[in-house]
Amino acid sequence: MGLDGVQLVMEIEERFGIDIPDEDAAKIITVGDLYQLVLSKLTGTKTDRCLTSAAFYRLRRGFVEGLGMSRGEIAPSLALEVILPRKGRRGKWRLLQQAAPVEVPDLQFPKSVIAFITGIGAFTMTAKSNWD
Repeated sequence: MGLDGVQLVMEIEERFGIDIPDEDAAKIITVGDLYQLVLSKLTGTKTDRCLTSAAFYRLRRGFVEGLGMSRGEIAPSLALEVILPRKGRRGKWRLLQQAAPVEVPDLQFPKSVIAFITGIGAFTMTAKSNWD
């Protein structure tokens, strides 16, 4: 799973108040996989309507209106990489945010990645000063 996938999983955990172990997150390949995982974590939640299908339909509307996809192209079995390929992902994500009738969070680097990059930078600076 790429960095954007990790960000998406972290945001879903926060929004739904669930925990998705790394082992489970690594198995997410399609929209349907993500749907099934979130659904399994929300078992026991009472509501008058199916929230997961409502979320799917709203996100699909965002893909149709924001990215110009047809409704028939978007199904739970469609791989996320097809909808949001690495090249141009952030731009397409912004279009989705504008078009979707549901709040779509910004893509962000996970705190662990930021800490790692900061640590590498600090190590490099320390090592460089020791060489001079």
